[in-house]
Amino acid sequence: MSERDPDVDTDVVVVGGGNAGFCAAHASRESGARVLVLEKGPPEEAGGNSFYTAGAFRIVHDGADGEQRLRELVDDKITQDRLADTVLEPYTAEQFTEDMQRLTEGHCDPAMTRILVEDSAEIVAWLAGHGIRWRLMYERQSYLSGGRGIEHGIEPPDLPDPESVPSVDELLRGYEDVVPHFVNALRPIDWRYTNDPAWVMRDKGEKLTYNRVWMKAEGTMPDDPVLHAAALVYSSDTTVLDSIITTHGLSWGFDRIFAVTMNHSVWLHRPVRFDEWVLYSTSSPVAADSRGLGTGHFFDRSGQLLATVVQEGIVKYFPGAKA
Repeated sequence: MSERDPDVDTDVVVVGGGNAGFCAAHASRESGARVLVLEKGPPEEAGGNSFYTAGAFRIVHDGADGEQRLRELVDDKITQDRLADTVLEPYTAEQFTEDMQRLTEGHCDPAMTRILVEDSAEIVAWLAGHGIRWRLMYERQSYLSGGRGIEHGIEPPDLPDPESVPSVDELLRGYEDVVPHFVNALRPIDWRYTNDPAWVMRDKGEKLTYNRVWMKAEGTMPDDPVLHAAALVYSSDTTVLDSIITTHGLSWGFDRIFAVTMNHSVWLHRPVRFDEWVLYSTSSPVAADSRGLGTGHFFDRSGQLLATVVQEGIVKYFPGAKA
């Protein structure tokens, strides 16, 4: 209220021009009241707390694949087009209430929380009726999973089936004293080399610039895709540095080699079932300055590229020293 308008005839005065204030103002006006909104902040900072939250709203919904409720609320062509490739699980009233309890450490008012949760979707729909446009906050959260796009991938090497090559236990027979740490290791993963492993190759006096191994978890895994991805990541540390030393005809156990991982990165390109056979094809593009780089690709049995691995390690070889 300015000095030029000392007297204003109004039924409701709303102090604060944020979201809550304007909701109160609209609701009062719909009831026939005359409303005055007072905002102290400058125009460039108007909006109350909504100015700082970028207008973010949390609502109960049935997900991107649910009934049309969420699609009806989203009034944005870009968001509508992306919904087909969007993963958005339902958000229930129970989950909303639990989040309120967690974030406030149990201090939220039960009655007000119930209203906030149960009326959340209706409020958004009501605001949409007053011209508010809604969209998913793709800038702050990731909803995208797969979807349409260009695709290509390198071809896998042509190799024998995993059932036709020996198990790692068979390849370790006779080398118990050479690589005892491999012999005595636990084996939650079934390995099947399609080439001679380092210790057999070394025994034959040969060299090899790559290593290609079929592998899968022993037994059936739960259907949780996160567990299958985790098993692949766990297994990706196997053989990835081997090609650094087999390129030079060296092997663990036979030769005095010191190796330690400096960094290890995995890019998952497609979902994986790690209780089914996957091929891990590794090689080493470079070794220099006491460091070596190993790269690898995981393929499924149909030849699709599942993941790419890059590992850098410090690799020191001490010629003439016994392992």
